[in-house]
Amino acid sequence: MKRAHVLGGAFALTLVVVIGREVLRDAAPPPLPQGAHYEHAARTVDDWLREGYVEMVSSIRPPTSEDGSIRIVVYVKWPDGALVRVTPNGDDYTLEMPVGTRADRVELQGSGDVDAEPSRAWHVLDVRGTTFEPTEQRFHVLRPVSNGSENLLGIDWSRNAAIDEDMARALGELLVNGQIAGPSGASERVTAADHLRKISACASCHVPNAPARRKRTDRGLVNRGTDASGLYQIASVLRDRLPFETYRPRDANRGDPFIRRTCGAEEMTSAACADGSIPMGELDVRKGLAARDRHVLRVCASRLALGSRLSGTSPQIAASIDECRSVTNGDAAAAAPPASP
Repeated sequence: MKRAHVLGGAFALTLVVVIGREVLRDAAPPPLPQGAHYEHAARTVDDWLREGYVEMVSSIRPPTSEDGSIRIVVYVKWPDGALVRVTPNGDDYTLEMPVGTRADRVELQGSGDVDAEPSRAWHVLDVRGTTFEPTEQRFHVLRPVSNGSENLLGIDWSRNAAIDEDMARALGELLVNGQIAGPSGASERVTAADHLRKISACASCHVPNAPARRKRTDRGLVNRGTDASGLYQIASVLRDRLPFETYRPRDANRGDPFIRRTCGAEEMTSAACADGSIPMGELDVRKGLAARDRHVLRVCASRLALGSRLSGTSPQIAASIDECRSVTNGDAAAAAPPASP
């Protein structure tokens, strides 16, 4: 990853970043606590693929913007030879990432089919991810320094709820001050900064083994539950049935012939569940494979890549992976980037 630390520690008083021809100077972001630092990175989709990250595609697509241009992609990179631990969790199972795992949730703006693979032409809008180090877990949030720029600026910090508050405040100030991309108007930047602060409390959101939301009134922003490492996406790759996410205005799964939509045990008859429950989607993997559906092929490529990294199995995992066994090596390679060596 092409990154460089910009500032760190509680005594940072000014920020001067030189990236190509772009210069940010005479700014005074708030000092950061011990365990946090500002950093910048030059990133495109190609960088994640070149560095051996694997895309994790789940059975239910993430939501998108009204115009469908926002794409949410999750990349993971496991250390060589390390296995993802599978442990019982009641009648179910949970996953725990090995030390050295890196995961990034990347929000992109692009065009093309909803199931198109991420393209170098798509612009990075937001990166929020985590690294599991031997003695701690670290989070990072990065934004482009200007609209369409490949140069990103943000903060990396050690998992700590108190630090979360400080770095969320600092991220908001970067946006208000125009040091990271945002609306052109001052009042609009203030509103956008407030939203950025609200969605950047990573430690309180990524709680290990948090249950899925059942009702719209349940606390939280993400409808899925987490694994033993506090992550949402990786474990969801192995599940056919998942809640639809509602943190973006448009459901990218509308019209998919292989996804059954339900409220509880009943078929959905409207855009929302009358009883206030979270709508669920269930992907028919076997029918999708028979039709060589692009989305299903990409889901199976992710399952097989993850399955090769698991320390064990469970009846649910075995059934999930067995559904995808008919995907040939050629299909899997075409559906997703290759696994990390």
